[in-house]
Amino acid sequence: MYPQRAATTSTPSSQDVITVDVIRDGEGFEQLLGTWDSLLESSRSRVPFLKAAWIDCWRRYALRAGSLHVLAVRERGQLIGIAPLMRARRAMTLTDRLEFLATGAAGSDYLDLIVTETARERAIDAIAASIDAQQLPLYLDNLPPASHALTLAADLSRAGWTSLQAYPDVCPFIPLASLTWDGYLDTLGAAHRANVRRRIRSINAAFPVEFCLVDSQHERRTALDALVRFSEHRWRTRGGTSAFPEPAMIAFHHSVTRRAMAEGWLRLYTLSLNKHIVGVMYGFAVDGRFYFYQHGYDEAYARYSPGLVLMALTIQAAIADGMREFDMLYGHESYKSLWAREERRLERLQLFPPRITGRMLRRGAETRRALRLMAHQLGLKASHDHS
Repeated sequence: MYPQRAATTSTPSSQDVITVDVIRDGEGFEQLLGTWDSLLESSRSRVPFLKAAWIDCWRRYALRAGSLHVLAVRERGQLIGIAPLMRARRAMTLTDRLEFLATGAAGSDYLDLIVTETARERAIDAIAASIDAQQLPLYLDNLPPASHALTLAADLSRAGWTSLQAYPDVCPFIPLASLTWDGYLDTLGAAHRANVRRRIRSINAAFPVEFCLVDSQHERRTALDALVRFSEHRWRTRGGTSAFPEPAMIAFHHSVTRRAMAEGWLRLYTLSLNKHIVGVMYGFAVDGRFYFYQHGYDEAYARYSPGLVLMALTIQAAIADGMREFDMLYGHESYKSLWAREERRLERLQLFPPRITGRMLRRGAETRRALRLMAHQLGLKASHDHS
């Protein structure tokens, strides 16, 4: 359904039936944070990367090439929807575009609109009207299956917008409901199951082993600093991409983990041998799901497979905590297939307004997509491409 009126910029005190605030400054954004997570809890978009702390920290430390363009939808003054957007211009593009906040740097999956289920259609209609009034293309990455963005696309298509859809990657996951640790091991391939058991026995025979949930801010800082060191060492010696590429992103992770710990959804584990931290698992627990975000280990202990042991003990802890799912997030790295047999497709959705610039942008996007497909076929596929 498409709304009957054009979206307007209004003040939060407006008592019109439905209003849309376009928030472009930090002050307005911070005023919205007080009700952000309450709306998230009433939605079906309950993931760590849409929590107020994650989005706010990303805004503070990673929003460089763009500006805020957050849409807040209210019905008779009550918040019913948020489109957590930014306005950005990417290389080799003709015009600004709208994207989700937290796109790109830091690797945020399952980004989407946040709308209360009781007013879902009305909120999305209002968001569509506001975006249509801007006539800026909309590039949305890493969408979950059956995202609210698909409803938004259907609304905009009735106003003449066109779209491109792609499925660039997946999130492997492990259903854990009703499983014991031994029951989960029985779902693994025979060789990997035997290897897991052998590696756990071996490391326990060689060292006093401690696997601990970090539960203080001091321990959090120590563990995260260790994870950064492990990542940087691996990147320098083996190549690839650092998970913590610059000081601003390290500051982002310190800030977001501090807030996530205070709010109770951080899951940071350390693996210690002889009281020395040799591995760190960085994840989140939200809405009955464990999200595996990052892990690393001291390669001086590589012969003991601390990465494998760390993953095994974390999955065991998630089962003990009653998690119904262990989500390994973006990517089909080969090691993930050893642990997870199921996967969830991520979607990329690009929406173009009906004016001539929109048609040109669509043709450009189609060309780039064809080039990416060719590169993929040649074995040159780049991960997390947001062009």
